[in-house]
Amino acid sequence: MNRRNLLVGTTSALIVAPAVWTSARASQKITIADAGGAVTERNKQFYYDPFQKATGIEVVPVTRRGSPASDIKLQVETKNNLWDFCGSISGDVVVALMDDGYLEEHGVTGANYSAIPADLKNKFYVPEIIPAFVNCYRTDTIKKPLSSMADIWDPSIKGVRSLRRTARDTIEVALRADGVKGGDDIYKILNSPAGWDRAFAKLDQIKPRIRTWWSAAAESARLLQTGEVDILPTYSNRAQELIDAKLPVRIAWEEGFYLVNGWVIPKGSAKVELVRKFIEFALEPKRQAEACAASGSGPANPETVGLIEESRRVNLTTYEPNFKKMAKISDEFWAVNQDKAQQRFNSWLLA
Repeated sequence: MNRRNLLVGTTSALIVAPAVWTSARASQKITIADAGGAVTERNKQFYYDPFQKATGIEVVPVTRRGSPASDIKLQVETKNNLWDFCGSISGDVVVALMDDGYLEEHGVTGANYSAIPADLKNKFYVPEIIPAFVNCYRTDTIKKPLSSMADIWDPSIKGVRSLRRTARDTIEVALRADGVKGGDDIYKILNSPAGWDRAFAKLDQIKPRIRTWWSAAAESARLLQTGEVDILPTYSNRAQELIDAKLPVRIAWEEGFYLVNGWVIPKGSAKVELVRKFIEFALEPKRQAEACAASGSGPANPETVGLIEESRRVNLTTYEPNFKKMAKISDEFWAVNQDKAQQRFNSWLLA
C-alpha cells in the first residue's frame, strides 16, 4: 500500500446495506478475542451492539493477551475453541500463523473488502485499522515538547518511564533512540548479530530507569491515566482516548511506526459463516468512519476517510502531517524473528 492511498483526503464511499439474516441465526452468538479496555468499548459501540441489533447474533468479547499467537496455536492444536475469531491482530502475527497453517480462510467478499489495498490483506486476514506506535507523555509533568524516541533516554527530562514487555516494539524504539532511521535501516542493522547487540546495549542504558514493563495496550493507557508513568511509547489510539477524556497527555508522532490491525479466524472455527457476516457488516464505510473517528486510528479502507469530519482527521494516524513522521513496521521481518527476539528479551529482563 503506498503512502498516497493512506493519506487522509476527500473521496466518495460506497455504502452497502447490510444483508438480511434469517431468524434461525438470531439466537446464535460468536465470541471474539480482542484487545480489551477502551478498544472493546469502542467495538461494542460501533460493531458488536449494532450487529446484534441488526441480526440478533450476539458478539461476546473476551480480552486476550497482547500477542495471542501462542493462544491461537494452542486452540487449534487442542481443538478447544475458546474464540470464534480474533480482532486487533497485527500483520506480523498473521504472517507467522498463516505460514504455519493456523488460520481459516475468511471468505469475505464485496465492494468494501475490495476497496482495501491488496498489499494489506490476504485470504486469511481482513484489515480494519492503521494504528501507530508512538511516544506519549503527560504534559503536567513533562513541560518540554518531546520529538524523538531518544527523549525517553534523556536524563534531563524528568519523569517515570515505562516500556513494553515485547521485543518487537521495544527493540524498534531502542534503535531509533540510538540514531537509526525507522523502516528499512532498522532491518539492515538487525541482519547481523552486532545489530541485535547494539539494540540491547541501548536498552541496558535505560533498564534501571524503567519502573514498569507493560504488556497489554490497555495497561499502558491506565499507567498514563493514573499518573503512575509520565512517558511511554504506546499505540496512538490509546493515548488519543486519554486526550479525548481531557487528560494532560500528548502524542509525539516523530519516529513512530505504523502497522495494520485486523481480524483472523483460527483454523477449525465452527462459526466461519457468522464471523464472515460480522466482518462484512463491520466493513461498511460509515460504520468504519465513526469507529476510526472515535479512536484516532486510520481506516484500512481509504474510501472511508472522506466520511470523517475535518476537525477529527488531524488526530488520525493517516493524517499526512502525522503519517509522514513515521515508518511502516516490517511484518515479514518480525514474523521470522519475533520468537528468538522475545526469548533473548525475556532473558535480558531477568538478568
